[in-house]
Amino acid sequence: MTTTRVCITSNHPSAPPMAVRDYVASNLYSKIPIDIWEQLEAPFTETELAIVLETLLKGKSLGPDGLTARYFKVFDSSLSPHFLQTVNGMAPNAQFPPLMLRAAITVIQNHRKTQHSAVATELN
Repeated sequence: MTTTRVCITSNHPSAPPMAVRDYVASNLYSKIPIDIWEQLEAPFTETELAIVLETLLKGKSLGPDGLTARYFKVFDSSLSPHFLQTVNGMAPNAQFPPLMLRAAITVIQNHRKTQHSAVATELN
């Protein structure tokens, strides 16, 4: 089974977190079963990380450091334990450092259809 993890936040800087939760709770028409919720709250596993690494395109860089997916695939056995320890070791309510929240957003023009374009986002 494939699962997707989602974080709900507000774009409004003055909206208190409870206001967002209350809004979502009152406008949510389907509920996640407890067993699925527990899976989503569980730490990331080596299997999940392996699936993600397998789906990455080899020549693509995952971030601004220029390290390609091929690098992460080749050194998977060395890097994966450290990655999982870092990600799973973060407290549930931990704040990311500001640098990790920055993103470079680029609009990519579709040369075949001038009215169409795509947006690419690169997170740190």
